[in-house]
Amino acid sequence: MHAHHSSDLADHHLGMEFVTQACGHSLSSLLGIEVLNCEPDRTIGGRFDREFGEATQRAVGRACLLQRRHHAVVDMQQGLDAQRPAEPRRRFSDPAKSKEYKDRIEAINFSLAHDDGQTHADLAKSDVILIGVSRSGKTPTSLYLAMQYGLKVANYPLIPEDFERQQLPAALQPYKHKLFGLSIQPERLSEIRNERRNNSRYASLENCRHEVHAAEAMMRRAGVHWLSTTSKSIEEIATTVLQRIQPERLDY
Repeated sequence: MHAHHSSDLADHHLGMEFVTQACGHSLSSLLGIEVLNCEPDRTIGGRFDREFGEATQRAVGRACLLQRRHHAVVDMQQGLDAQRPAEPRRRFSDPAKSKEYKDRIEAINFSLAHDDGQTHADLAKSDVILIGVSRSGKTPTSLYLAMQYGLKVANYPLIPEDFERQQLPAALQPYKHKLFGLSIQPERLSEIRNERRNNSRYASLENCRHEVHAAEAMMRRAGVHWLSTTSKSIEEIATTVLQRIQPERLDY
């Protein structure tokens, strides 16, 4: 297992809190598409959190629509069956069993399980693996891609131990073709980290400059394409990732 800086779990907590706070439902409810009354402003503070809430509200809306269609079909089917008690027939397919529905649920499950480098299992099944320093936007982008496009997205933090070795984590070496990097301006990164760990070395501008410089240098050496998330919305980041790895999915 890849060693983690204690604050790298912040990205994971961001995604989980969006699920449980912004939507007002448990994770199991989300995975069942029981998602209602999304309130983006209740997510954790910060630009990514607000934009992720707003963008994901639109993505989750598509899943909610599937659920409403499902309930409508069930109600209609029950009415038909009541009229034909001797010969009940199923005239409508269940949207909950559609490929789009299943793919979306599987992608969400995968992205949550592979958040913040929690596991190396099944990385070969990922559509893309996002890498970058802690708090560069990996988790919200991963979940947005899963919800909006049904992509299986893993994300992996680059940490001081990686910078000392000056190479990508060993677990990622076989999957360089799947990697896409997220970076951020050190000044903005310091602001975001100070919201979590004020006046810590982890959040200091000096440390943020070092980590960002080291991460970008590592990605350049490894031939990994990357972008700065500093002034981009979640939707813009996701579109750029898709244009690089799976441009055909933009019409998904």
